[in-house]
Amino acid sequence: MFAATASTTIRAENPLLDRFTGEHITEIISLQRDHLGLDYQDRKHSRWLLLGFVAFVILVSVGFGTFLAIQSLDGLLADLITKVSIGLGGFGAGWGVSSYRSRRR
Repeated sequence: MFAATASTTIRAENPLLDRFTGEHITEIISLQRDHLGLDYQDRKHSRWLLLGFVAFVILVSVGFGTFLAIQSLDGLLADLITKVSIGLGGFGAGWGVSSYRSRRR
């Protein structure tokens, strides 16, 4: 009895489904294609912004380090280089561990 009821098809009661044509499907596909193109442009733009931000941070860091070297503040410069190196090492280690865990899943 269950097999007989499961094989029957039930027509949808929604009147909008009767108006749905192949042109609508084509339009939905073209809109989705346009949306994917916009996603690509957004990712490309955000990568350029990230590159600009990283370049700015590096430029400011090099400028500040040069300023400290010119002012003969070697102790402060050495301390700054040590702390930045430790911070970057910790960031890199955390990044590596998280990527390792995500690959294991």
